[in-house]
Amino acid sequence: MEENKKTPTSQASSEAPAQTQGVNPKDFILPSKEVHSPFYAQRTGADVLLRQEQEATLPEVKAAPIPEAPQAPLGTSEFVRPLETYQGDIDKYMQQKNVTNVTIVAAEQRRVVAAENIVAKKQNEKGKSVTSQVVVSAVAALMIVVAIGILSTVYLRTQPLQKVPTPSAPFIAIDETVSIPLPSATTQDVMNSLVAAKDKTILSPGLIAGFLPLTTTAAGTQVVAAQNFLTTLAPNIPNQLLRTVQPAYIVGVYADKANVPFIIFSVDSFQAGYAGMLAWEQTMPQSLAPLFAYSPQSTAVTATTTTTKAAAEVLASPFTDSILENHDARVLLDEHGNTTLLWTFIDRTTILIATNKNTLHEMLSRLTTSPRLKQIGQ
Repeated sequence: MEENKKTPTSQASSEAPAQTQGVNPKDFILPSKEVHSPFYAQRTGADVLLRQEQEATLPEVKAAPIPEAPQAPLGTSEFVRPLETYQGDIDKYMQQKNVTNVTIVAAEQRRVVAAENIVAKKQNEKGKSVTSQVVVSAVAALMIVVAIGILSTVYLRTQPLQKVPTPSAPFIAIDETVSIPLPSATTQDVMNSLVAAKDKTILSPGLIAGFLPLTTTAAGTQVVAAQNFLTTLAPNIPNQLLRTVQPAYIVGVYADKANVPFIIFSVDSFQAGYAGMLAWEQTMPQSLAPLFAYSPQSTAVTATTTTTKAAAEVLASPFTDSILENHDARVLLDEHGNTTLLWTFIDRTTILIATNKNTLHEMLSRLTTSPRLKQIGQ
């Protein structure tokens, strides 16, 4: 076959010049087919193959033995436990230290007791700290209170006493208010109520109490209006004066050597008010008695003082002109020349009726130093 394979090559090489003239089909030689022996040509049936497979037996294969690992003696460095656990460590520690369960329980109890003692000690220390803080705070507060008391005492002793006014009256500030119920509107009942209030009121010298006349009607308890009060107190008051009286007024007492009464009211016209007061002088002392009954301490006067009055003036009015506290006043004198009743304008529209110049002085002082308050009866 090798000869056959070589022949075309040699022919191709020898006839190479002839290829230029055309392609010869004989030049292409196909390889020869492989010839199989008759053994491969025979076919084996499926039943034969099955029977052969069933009859065939596998050869017995013996497994090689697993060599055993060499064991080192216990306690040597080459020995390693398969698995170490916490329980094993405990057992080992107990064997080495000769520890038993009883000693473990006893140690645990000692630990618990020691922990409880530490907690109790901390609580005691904390309680002592809180107690000491409370004591220190209480002592500090007490010292502050004592210091304030001492400073207040020193300050009050060095400061003059000041009157605390009660803002319940017009014109001036008063120190006390006394309500006077007037169940009836008769002159005698009103006078008796005012006299009783003057005698029962207790005041320190220099203080003023204001009376608040009250009447009860279907609408409730109300303050008696100024015109109604003056008309009931003094029925002989001239209408010329009554028509000019304004709602604001105050009646009360001033603590001099005794409680002395006063009345303050306002008018809407100085000319009409002055003329009305002059007309009222004829009956004023009788109308205001016994509330304005005043008996000053007797003082000696010269005969010339009483005899210098003009006869016409005495017949016209029991009052005389006077200058009191730089104010023009009309005064009523007793046989000793002492003032027992007076009236004056403390400003252009405000009239004061009093019994002595000390009351006038206090009213002027309070009128100039205190703001006018809300008027009663408006």
